[in-house]
Amino acid sequence: MIFVLAANIIHYSFTKENDQVINRQKNFEQVLRSKEQQLQVLLEKVLNIKDTISTFQSIFPDLPPDLWQDQGIAILLYRNDSLVYWSDNNVPAENTPDKQLFFGPFMHYANGWFRVITEKDRNLKAIGLALVKSDFSYQNDYLINDFQKDYNLNANVQLDTIPGKINISANSGEFIFSLDYRNLHDTAFKTHLLVFAFFLLAFITLIILLFHLYQLFEYFRGKPLLLLLAFGFDAIFIRFELLYFEIQNFIY
Repeated sequence: MIFVLAANIIHYSFTKENDQVINRQKNFEQVLRSKEQQLQVLLEKVLNIKDTISTFQSIFPDLPPDLWQDQGIAILLYRNDSLVYWSDNNVPAENTPDKQLFFGPFMHYANGWFRVITEKDRNLKAIGLALVKSDFSYQNDYLINDFQKDYNLNANVQLDTIPGKINISANSGEFIFSLDYRNLHDTAFKTHLLVFAFFLLAFITLIILLFHLYQLFEYFRGKPLLLLLAFGFDAIFIRFELLYFEIQNFIY
């Protein structure tokens, strides 16, 4: 019973953790949608106020304060492919970027992976960058390769630009990146192996106990063949119950 109880506790703990991962995936996509909408609103605002002052200095007060620190969002504005405005110095801005630099919906830029949204109006090009995960070549107490805080995702989760088991799409449905829970899968394998070992020990212990109980009956003494038949019948019956109630699903 101790082995069975331990196996069920481990199985329950992992199942609960797996459910949490699924919920975090949904939350991740919800946060991404929110940031996409926020970027769209900010870009439209920047382009709408573009004509108010030629130096573009009026844009800064109209954007939310601490946009980068709180939201992980940066705005770049180019006129005739020349930089005229950037919202935060934490994200380096190219004065004359390559035309393919911000072409895709998702990219590695500077020290991170960003969701990219671009809007154009005549000779102006507004670029919105929403940080998904930092990617510093060197880490310390202040520079950490972690997901943007709103995603609430463990830093050990890997991000890849090719489709995987957990694919993340843009609001338009276009694939942008995948999440790799490789460490979680390793944990899952170890957990299932441990559960299997506990159930196997419990089954063997039960069979041994059953065999010894049969030996205690006076009726079976001196009748080894009958004892083996009765014992075999009960062992098969126990195995049938395991199959019938799908208890083996905990193991596989």
